[in-house]
Amino acid sequence: MNKYITFLLANIFCGTQVHAAAITCERGKAPTAIALPYHEPKDKTIVGGKIYTKLYTYESMNAGSVTLYCDKGPWSVVYYAIPVNGKEPIRHSDDGIDYLIFPTSLSGIGMSFNDTLWSRVPNPTPSLNAISPDVRRTYQRATSTNEWSTPMVTIWRIPGPLGEANSSGVLAFTGPSYVLAIMVYPPDTISPDSKAGTGPAPLPRSWTANYISFTGGLNLYPATCTFANVSVYLGNYNHGAIPDPVSSWVDASFTLRCPPAWGSGIIAQVGDNQLGGIRTTAIKNSGLNIEVVPRTEIKDSSKGVIAFDGTGAKGYGVQLAWGDASTQPPGEGIPAKPVVFNTTLAAETISNYESRSYNLGENVTQHIKMAARFFRLNNEDVELGPASAVVEIIANYD
Repeated sequence: MNKYITFLLANIFCGTQVHAAAITCERGKAPTAIALPYHEPKDKTIVGGKIYTKLYTYESMNAGSVTLYCDKGPWSVVYYAIPVNGKEPIRHSDDGIDYLIFPTSLSGIGMSFNDTLWSRVPNPTPSLNAISPDVRRTYQRATSTNEWSTPMVTIWRIPGPLGEANSSGVLAFTGPSYVLAIMVYPPDTISPDSKAGTGPAPLPRSWTANYISFTGGLNLYPATCTFANVSVYLGNYNHGAIPDPVSSWVDASFTLRCPPAWGSGIIAQVGDNQLGGIRTTAIKNSGLNIEVVPRTEIKDSSKGVIAFDGTGAKGYGVQLAWGDASTQPPGEGIPAKPVVFNTTLAAETISNYESRSYNLGENVTQHIKMAARFFRLNNEDVELGPASAVVEIIANYD
């Protein structure tokens, strides 16, 4: 009988054991609260309805030098942003630069941060992520270093209705926070002996070295124009057996009074807590947008006809058209420019208005011609009585 001896072979490894370190860091910077713009209470910029418009850009906000030290490594210098009330940022690309725009506390207004260090490519770099660190550099051992923080900060018009102005007519807001931190890697931790005191550290294994909170202060003026309420008397109309199913045209023009044209897209260079010499307004206000919103039912959108309010006469509505009443077609003729409801249109396309760029601070007043008349509604019974209908005019800078 054959006997066999089986040898079991095993791989033998000689390894090292990993020990966690408690890394102690210090020499951060006290928290900073910034109100925009720096020392410029007279700054004004118009906020319209155009989404993803840059309202104000601080090209290089100097948050100052911060001395950092950790007694062992590895550790990294990281930057990130803390959103307001957990609001998720919006990703947007403009002129080849990626932005993450964080909603502020004010509806319709956002803020982004981009690095502007000359050594980084591209410059400016893409925006900081919310609670997701942008690792700037890593040190493998005990090191003392100076870190310069120079973000480009941009205020944006973002989706959503524009928030209400405060009692001073200013659209005040609280923005996201900008954080410089030291981060260590598992299994290492930040020692409780670290001398922080510079604000919250929501990232695991991090130590906040520089914390900037942005609050209120930027003077953002709504672009909406106003006008005095207008009552248009269409007169008495005798239905009877008259073959003409419509009445004569009546003037329904109105005069818009718009806020001073302060423009938008302001660019400023920022030093330590003050604006520098570079300061321009990139975009002047030009042109007006107008929208007509009926408060009663739309009966014929192609002819600009809305219903009465239902409290009196029936079988007729009100027809609106852009232009002088004297130039509108008589009888059943269709106006060349009937009012299109619930649609924003450039003023130069609907009236005798000529679009142009306004001088900064110019007070803009514009007369817009509109005409109105009674209009017979097909297949609806006629009832006599008072006739009333209401429309709202919404106008703002382009």
